[in-house]
Amino acid sequence: MTAGRRSPMRTGTSRKTGRTSPGIERDKSYPVESVNVGERETEPGKRHTFASLLSLMENPRDGDGRHLVGLGTPATRGAILKKLVDRGYLATKGKSVTLSDDGKFLMENIAGNERLSVFFSVPETTKWEERLHSDTAAFLDGIRDFVRLTVVGSAMEAYIRQKNSVGKCPLCGGDVYESWKSYRCENHGGDEPCKFAVWKEICGAAVSEADVRALLAGKKTGLKKCRGAKSGKKFKAAFVLENGRVEFAFG
Repeated sequence: MTAGRRSPMRTGTSRKTGRTSPGIERDKSYPVESVNVGERETEPGKRHTFASLLSLMENPRDGDGRHLVGLGTPATRGAILKKLVDRGYLATKGKSVTLSDDGKFLMENIAGNERLSVFFSVPETTKWEERLHSDTAAFLDGIRDFVRLTVVGSAMEAYIRQKNSVGKCPLCGGDVYESWKSYRCENHGGDEPCKFAVWKEICGAAVSEADVRALLAGKKTGLKKCRGAKSGKKFKAAFVLENGRVEFAFG
């Protein structure tokens, strides 16, 4: 090759590797002579170990990769994992730690419950952890509210699916449904709980669904045989709603 002249076959460069390919010109098309299909098996992902789980608990990240407050303390993280193993939610094989069948069942049911799926939110659970360290009283209040709203809300949803409304709440306008011991507003378990409720027994007198329908319609119930809570004396009175509260109507 004479100095200063270019070869008619230029050297191509791979975009992926940056390596040169002799005899291949860049931006030029070449015919495909054959195609081969090969079968390969992917390598399974590395299984968690107690060490990797403890590391994740110590340095959790959100979806953007940002570091969040660690879960538990060095003294409690190991105990948390041991408890999950003892209760059969985690299974161990050598150094590997995997979900057991019970663990998979639990997670599938949690994921399918809108109220409980917050447990899968790393940012949300780390907020609880941060609150625990900064203000224990606020943390306990928050846990109580979460449990109350979750349990009461789920129970109300179950009743709503099974029963018909007996009327409209005089306080907030929501539907009123029968529960175990009372007739409650559907918003009893909301973010701003409605306090309206009519107990199924008042001063020893039974309150029926027909009674509640009458009360919610602005009417009195029939006369009831009652007994004083403190005095124990018997008396007769009808029930009526006044400002969302059940009151006695005599005569």
